[in-house]
Amino acid sequence: MWLFIFVFGLASLWDGFTTVYGTTEILGGGSPQILGASAIFSLIILAFLLNTNMIWKMAYDELLGGLLKIMWFVALGYDLYTSYIGNQYFILEGHGNNTQLFILLGITLLVTGSPIFLSLLWDNK
Repeated sequence: MWLFIFVFGLASLWDGFTTVYGTTEILGGGSPQILGASAIFSLIILAFLLNTNMIWKMAYDELLGGLLKIMWFVALGYDLYTSYIGNQYFILEGHGNNTQLFILLGITLLVTGSPIFLSLLWDNK
C-alpha cells in the first residue's frame, strides 16, 4: 500500500504543478501576480481533491457538507482542464495528433485522479 501512496503522492505533485501552469496560461502570462494567484488556486484545488474522502463522508443534510460537495465538483473540473493544458505543454510540447491527444487525456485523468486515490488510501491505511 505504501507504494501506491508514494506513487499517487508524486503524481499529485505533478497534478499541482500542471494546474499552476494551466492556470497561468489561461490567465495570460507569467507576471508575479498571475503566478501567485495560480499557485494559490492550485493549492485550493489540491486541498479539495486530497480531502475527497472527508468531503464525501459528511452528512448530506449539513449545509457545509453540501457546499463542499458542490465545490469539489468545481475543483475537479478546474483541475481536469488546467492539468490537461499543462500536460499538453510539458508532454507534447503544445501540439499532437489525435492519438497523442487521446493518450494525453488518459494521462490527465490518471494524474487528476491521483490526489483522490491518495485521499482514499490515506484514510484507509
